Amino acid sequence: MKSRWNYTGIAILGLMIAFVMAAGAQELGPTLEVVKTATPNSGLTGTNITYEITITNTNDTVDTDTVNVEDILPEGITFTGAIPAPDSVTISPFYGTTTLDWTLVDNISPGGSAAITVTGFINGDVIGDLVNYVTAQATAIINDTIVTGPIATANATVTAVTPGVNIEDTSMGKHTAQASGNGIAKNLVEIKEEQDA
Repeated sequence: MKSRWNYTGIAILGLMIAFVMAAGAQELGPTLEVVKTATPNSGLTGTNITYEITITNTNDTVDTDTVNVEDILPEGITFTGAIPAPDSVTISPFYGTTTLDWTLVDNISPGGSAAITVTGFINGDVIGDLVNYVTAQATAIINDTIVTGPIATANATVTAVTPGVNIEDTSMGKHTAQASGNGIAKNLVEIKEEQDA
């Protein structure tokens, strides 16, 4: 009798452990992958930049309930618009960054994705690499419980250059920028296409 109870207890314990492990695996929640690109990825002051953000639900079984996205434009990039429009736009007077926040409420099914387009231009405040960071985190409702998934991150770099510096950019071709006018008018520039040798 004692042996039978021992076997029964072991069996019940095994089932409980399996249930907890399965529930724990499910409650990892929605996992995301974020990809961000910038076009073009270099330019002079005044060059328009388009950022494309793609957010993919990589979980095999769980739909997202909400997805919180934060995109931080660096000093040197002026924000002009986004589709969809962000829920909030915050400009830091100390760092010169612009923080865009969205709460996406449309469910993203497993393997599905959502897209955000952000536009801006190089304002000339900073020369060199301007790195833009984006984070995304999803929630899901599992067994009547709100579960939050891990944070996914990505970045894209735009290089702000000065007139007279060669620009190597696969999306723009190879260009040379030269100042027009008296040579000190920073905003009057023209880009001349270099002929391939």
